[in-house]
Amino acid sequence: MKASFCEIDEMLQALRAWDAELSPLSAANRGQIVASFVQTIDGPLQYMYSEFAFALSMVGAPPEGLVTFNIMEPTVPRYWVRGHDVDSNWCWVFPVGKELRSFSSPGFKVHTLSVTEDDIHRTAAALELDLAPASLWPEAFALPPAQAQQVRHLMRALGTAPMGAVAGVARDILMCLLPHWQGATHPARDTRPSLRARDLAVQNGLAFLATCDLTSTGLGDLRDNCHVSERTLQYAFRERFGMSPAAFLKRNKLARVRARLRQADVGTCAVSDVASEFGFWHLGQFSVDYRKLFAEKPSETLAAHPC
Repeated sequence: MKASFCEIDEMLQALRAWDAELSPLSAANRGQIVASFVQTIDGPLQYMYSEFAFALSMVGAPPEGLVTFNIMEPTVPRYWVRGHDVDSNWCWVFPVGKELRSFSSPGFKVHTLSVTEDDIHRTAAALELDLAPASLWPEAFALPPAQAQQVRHLMRALGTAPMGAVAGVARDILMCLLPHWQGATHPARDTRPSLRARDLAVQNGLAFLATCDLTSTGLGDLRDNCHVSERTLQYAFRERFGMSPAAFLKRNKLARVRARLRQADVGTCAVSDVASEFGFWHLGQFSVDYRKLFAEKPSETLAAHPC
């Protein structure tokens, strides 16, 4: 299956196996292709290649009951996911039962392969590789550049493989990944000394935003948790996301407002109450900012998703 979308919500409806909420953090022009994907499903095995035109906040869960491996195209410089700040030579993994929480920059392109734990054990047996207990499987690991390119080549092949060949290509991918995955000993947070101050600032800031209460979080809180000067912080977020830290924080709050409106009862919920809860006191400016980001009025979001 291959499709392109002008609205993120349309894409999510097409991806039934992913229980995810994707919120744009940068505006798109009306009618612009904002997301596209290629998806192949063969029994429990699932492959997907996705492209997104703008920065995104992502929460939710990958396909239920499967282990999901992910690797970016080399045009994507960095990506923050579940406490890891990775580049295109890294693979990250969603273990069974773990949620997705990430922030991506514009132009995000990623391959995902979801397999059963039995698939992993069979491949490990063929490699004569002793697997660690599933609870100790690393969530992120580095690949040698040549190996990362080989994995991407095989992932792309899954998008066009005839149904009878899908399982074989997936097994080849696991054969490439498992020795590096099981040999990884990286901590939950990437603390490589080669990271620049700007990279560390973004990493610290995103880790804070992933767990904080956005209703009570201000720019000062974000700055304090990045542990850098105001100037470095400005450069860091503009370099990664193409916007200031203040704009990034505001758009994350707008995304939370939208998520709340989508879940609210249209008969009892007031847009003004939700907006003020997240610190948007000037309702006229809030409406302008909201419509610019989501191409609809807050009241339209509420009316479109009655409980």
